Amino acid sequence: MIERAKDASRGAEDPGDAKVIAPTNRITVAFPFSKISLPGAGDDVADLAELVRDMADLLAKASPSVKAESIRKRAHALAARSA
Repeated sequence: MIERAKDASRGAEDPGDAKVIAPTNRITVAFPFSKISLPGAGDDVADLAELVRDMADLLAKASPSVKAESIRKRAHALAARSA
């Protein structure tokens, strides 16, 4: 049986037991703005909200229920916020 001598300078008992330590790089990116906006998309979002509102109105008329009325109210609120 062969015994390996302890490496006094590194403190490792066996070079085969040494762990590989890989360096990591971390980068922090700071943006100089707090809100990203898309110019010109506001009209499209408002049009889409109106379409959803109209479809919710049709749903509430075609299939009246508590759920349909809830969806209709939410769609109207969304359209009002988007206008």
